[in-house]
Amino acid sequence: MREVYHFSTDNIFINYIELFENAKFQRALQNTILISAISTIMTIAFSGCAAYVFSRFNFRFKNLSMYGVYSIQMGPAVSFLIPLFFIFRQLRLIDNIWALILAITTFTIPMSMWIMYGFINSIPKEIEESALIDGCNRLQTFLLIIVPLAKPGMISACIVTFIAVWGEMLLALPLTLTKATPLTVFASSFSGIYTTNFGGAAAVSIISTLPVVIIVFVFQKYLLRGLAEGAVKG
Repeated sequence: MREVYHFSTDNIFINYIELFENAKFQRALQNTILISAISTIMTIAFSGCAAYVFSRFNFRFKNLSMYGVYSIQMGPAVSFLIPLFFIFRQLRLIDNIWALILAITTFTIPMSMWIMYGFINSIPKEIEESALIDGCNRLQTFLLIIVPLAKPGMISACIVTFIAVWGEMLLALPLTLTKATPLTVFASSFSGIYTTNFGGAAAVSIISTLPVVIIVFVFQKYLLRGLAEGAVKG
């Protein structure tokens, strides 16, 4: 049977009006914002601490541990889908935003840690030693000395992580059903067997792309500087 396409050109804004009145779109937008924000914060926190530990401390199997973290990103994410599905099913987290947050954070930590490791490793240890002599402990040294000096790298890692999380779809497909569906999965609902709503799909695509475009445009100097300097310093 011939496929019939639905695309309204009478009023281009009607697609956006209908979209924002759609309860499923509102939930998908809310899920995407929550997942992106929480995953980015968790990624920066864990990768920042990990980068500091690998940069400042020598311990047994240090290089092996670093390569182990980096190897997570080297493997295809699709190979982890079945194990992740069974793990989160046992934890009763299927169709829960925390399943996506935990899964996505696992895959975004290596890249974020690699970016911040270069910046932290380039900070002279003498600055920390002076702070320790003045009475600061390790936590205070990390928060008051390392974090401000590694700010460009942290901003770059934050932007890269947010962009990756915002557009994630591969992990979202098997781990969400209705309640935790993000925008990427919601956009696929406009294509059916016999009909395709191009107007609605285009509206979702544009709305989904706008935050990423705005963030890259506003913070592009930090992104380019962080990636360039992190690559050189690393």
